[in-house]
Amino acid sequence: MISLRPVFDLLANRYRLAFLALLFGMMIVAPRAGQALDFTLPTTEMRHVKWSIAEGAPANIVAIAQTPDGFIWLGTATGLYRFDGVRFEHIEAQEGDPARSLQITALLTARNGDLWVGYDYGGVAVYRHGRLQGRNEGTPRGSVVAIAQSSDGAIWVASESSNSQRLRYYKSGKWRVFTSGVDLPDEHTQDMIADRDGAIVIALSDSIHRFDPASGRFVRLNARGGDSVGLGKDRSGNVWIIDNDSLRRLDGWGGTMRLTPGTTGYIGRRLLFDRDGRLWVTGQDRGIIRLLPETLQRLERGDTSRLTVQVLPDVLGPLSLAPFQDREGNVWVGSPNGLDRFSAIDVHLVSSFPTTNTGFVPIGREGTFLFGTPKGLYRIHGNPIRTEMVAPNWGIIFNICSDHEGNVLVVSSKGLMLISRRGISRTLFAPEGATPTACVSEGNGDWLISAYGTYRLHAGKVSEVADSAEALGHAMLMRNLGGSDILSYQALSALTVRRQGRISKIWQGRGIPVGFIKTVVPIPGGLLIGGEHGLARYDGARFATIDDRAHPFLANVTGILPRADGSTWLITGQGIAKVRSADLDAAFLNPAQRLTAFVYGRDQGLRARSNWYDMNDIVEDRDGLLWLATNRGLAWIDPRKLVHNSIPPPVVIRNMVADDHVIALDNSADGTRQSLPPGTDRITIDYTALSFTDPAANKFRYRLVGFDQEWVDAGERRQANYGNLAPGSYRFQVIAANGDGVWNEQGAALDFYIQPYFYQTWWFRALLVTALFLFVIVLVRWRSRAAADRTRRRVEVQVEERERIARELHDTLLQGLQGLMMRFQAVAEITPSDTAARGMLERALERGDDLMIASRERVLDLRASDPGSLESRMASLAEDRADLHIIGYRRPVCAPVADEILAIVGEAIANAEQHAKAGHIAVELRYRMLALDVFVRDNGVGIAPAILASGGRRGHYGLQGMWERAGRIGGKLWFTPNGTNGTQVHLRVPARVAYQTRWDWFRKRGLRDGSSRSSGERS
Repeated sequence: MISLRPVFDLLANRYRLAFLALLFGMMIVAPRAGQALDFTLPTTEMRHVKWSIAEGAPANIVAIAQTPDGFIWLGTATGLYRFDGVRFEHIEAQEGDPARSLQITALLTARNGDLWVGYDYGGVAVYRHGRLQGRNEGTPRGSVVAIAQSSDGAIWVASESSNSQRLRYYKSGKWRVFTSGVDLPDEHTQDMIADRDGAIVIALSDSIHRFDPASGRFVRLNARGGDSVGLGKDRSGNVWIIDNDSLRRLDGWGGTMRLTPGTTGYIGRRLLFDRDGRLWVTGQDRGIIRLLPETLQRLERGDTSRLTVQVLPDVLGPLSLAPFQDREGNVWVGSPNGLDRFSAIDVHLVSSFPTTNTGFVPIGREGTFLFGTPKGLYRIHGNPIRTEMVAPNWGIIFNICSDHEGNVLVVSSKGLMLISRRGISRTLFAPEGATPTACVSEGNGDWLISAYGTYRLHAGKVSEVADSAEALGHAMLMRNLGGSDILSYQALSALTVRRQGRISKIWQGRGIPVGFIKTVVPIPGGLLIGGEHGLARYDGARFATIDDRAHPFLANVTGILPRADGSTWLITGQGIAKVRSADLDAAFLNPAQRLTAFVYGRDQGLRARSNWYDMNDIVEDRDGLLWLATNRGLAWIDPRKLVHNSIPPPVVIRNMVADDHVIALDNSADGTRQSLPPGTDRITIDYTALSFTDPAANKFRYRLVGFDQEWVDAGERRQANYGNLAPGSYRFQVIAANGDGVWNEQGAALDFYIQPYFYQTWWFRALLVTALFLFVIVLVRWRSRAAADRTRRRVEVQVEERERIARELHDTLLQGLQGLMMRFQAVAEITPSDTAARGMLERALERGDDLMIASRERVLDLRASDPGSLESRMASLAEDRADLHIIGYRRPVCAPVADEILAIVGEAIANAEQHAKAGHIAVELRYRMLALDVFVRDNGVGIAPAILASGGRRGHYGLQGMWERAGRIGGKLWFTPNGTNGTQVHLRVPARVAYQTRWDWFRKRGLRDGSSRSSGERS
């Protein structure tokens, strides 16, 4: 066995010597006699992300700030930029000033959220409510060196020109200017900061001064200035000063770290104390210097015997210019060539190891694991953790398997190596035309090896099997399920199990939902199966699957680890994922359910391996560390020290495009509504979440109130598109979560209104509805009138026929009868009066007179046209039988209509008398403008509903005749109960049919509706 510890120590010493030589050669740090500096390389402890100029970052970033809305702001040589973690956006000033320099030299976020911007020439400007506007009094002079805010809210601006310095502050809308040589020495300004009390401290080239708010004057401190001076404030509020040759506390407490001058004289050093107490120093010729808290504490105690300095050389460009820490704890560094971001990592890569080509195989119960690499076999064990090479010359390791006793079989290009308590035994094994792919213990000391066929290693000899194990061959993966039970996966064919010597295929065919199976992990009561297209669970009877279409982070699962803390870890094609085991169980029961995962290592480029078959790429050692075989090699995670970002990300709606027209948004103005022109068809809304620890892992959901019924899960997409929106008011809402799943439920919202064309307005729709309603009314009236006209024409034909018959009777029968009577009269006159013939003639003449009178009355009935004809006939019909009531202005009724009405009323009265046994009958004749209503009411026993439903009694046609008569005159007939007893017969005849004329109603209203009279009272 070969221990790797000396190798690690040797590598560490070589790195130290190399960097010491480099740093001494570059003369970055020069220790005094008796002072030793220890350099280490901490870059593997941090997630380091770079944005170069080629990736869109601006050049020469000399100032960095963050505003309350979450944006990172960059002051650069080409102007002001804001950054959301994905895109750099250039911000233009509202007013154009050709004399203003593009170069920004200082940034400050004021406590009220304003962003103050200092220029190389052009004074200062303020970004507020989406607008960048100048804030100068008079003509600005000099280059802004620093901007700070004192405890009273005043904004201090220090400027520097070739011959003088200028200091001023802005408060309550006014500037106060300090005179160089009077209020302050005429020296060059280096830096400025507010101390723990909020008082302004300004560093000049030869002196340092503090502003006393009580006296309104500067007081010189007992500290010297220098070239390239930078000021910084630690977590306790102590101000530190760094210049070209030393680092120390401003109040003189503790010791001094000596530095030698840098070679880039115009670049000043800058200090940043992060929230963990570490000090970051920029302005170096090569990289960044970082001091840990214990180093600073030792320096404050005056102990300069051994100071540990970390050097981060791997930044963009030869110089580092501006350090800054955001609210999530990420440290940003600006440089001439772009932007760097440093943040804590969860996945630690052991970069000194070769890439693994097997999964991890546990040995016994001691938390020891083996894994293979192209260079040999390695072991992880011990406390503290040690990783060592077990066998360096065993060729390429194809697979490793172990049994319950701790024996290990290694399948390599040089044969089979069996490691047991008795030592290591080697067996040559080179199957013709095939490479061994899988192995498994049979539980009895024998081993199965799968190549082109199935082989057994027994007592140091290999032979091809000829029993039931033959069905387990051609396997890409094999697992021991306990005792002699074996699981075998034949690629794209079947998942086969041997239990108690019997073979069964539990999952088969090319349609296995998870695709090519990469790993199988036994769990209580079943199996967890990882494949190229998802995750499956087998409970002994059936399979449940979660695929990568619904959950993309489940693509290419090569390692599965259920843990005792209720979590399940997976290594997949998108990184190292952690899910709650309970959520995983719920997703197996309902694959449509959302499965939330925390994915680690994605921005480090760590993914699952894809170049092998049988994988078991994640294990837990006895100390709780998780070991991973990744695409970049060996890595580990400490689940107890995961960096959790608990800050909900601010959400911002960046812009809106309506039919290719960009709509200007003011995110600072609450309640504003964007008005879009009529005909707007396509809406595109860009949004973002300002979480910078892992911007690519931010998740989004959005909805358009008034269109979407549910929230839309956008994943990592930062744009929403809508089409075919109807005119009206809408509200777009978007929420986001950071990479650790912390949601900003409030999110951001945008209200907009799509104006309608005139034909899309409510009043136009109301007008259309009204017009349609009127059209329907007119159509119904027209149809009703047409029906009434047809009925009236039939009635008029009947009237004309009656009048023709009356004329014929008058002109023929009556005239002939009159002539005949005259002849009989002449005969009677010449007949003696005392004869019998005379008496007979006179009686015949009297009978003829009666006939003439009756005929004339009949002719008059045929020509009846006065309103009294219906009433008089109705009175005659109702005499001694019913009470008659007449209501309304009387109008002449057409004779045929009157005949039918009288027939219906007569039948109704007869029915009431004969069948209903009524004791009282009333007839009401009501003249109305639109109809003639006739009511017959009685207090009899009523009409059975069954009789009404069937149209009358069988063999009786009275009711049927009434309905037929009503239909002939275009009327309607209803039979309804008359109170608690009796029946009401209601006949309604349209006015156009019933009345002879339409005009009498409008010419005179002798009696109004509601007037009445009675006739035909019972005697």
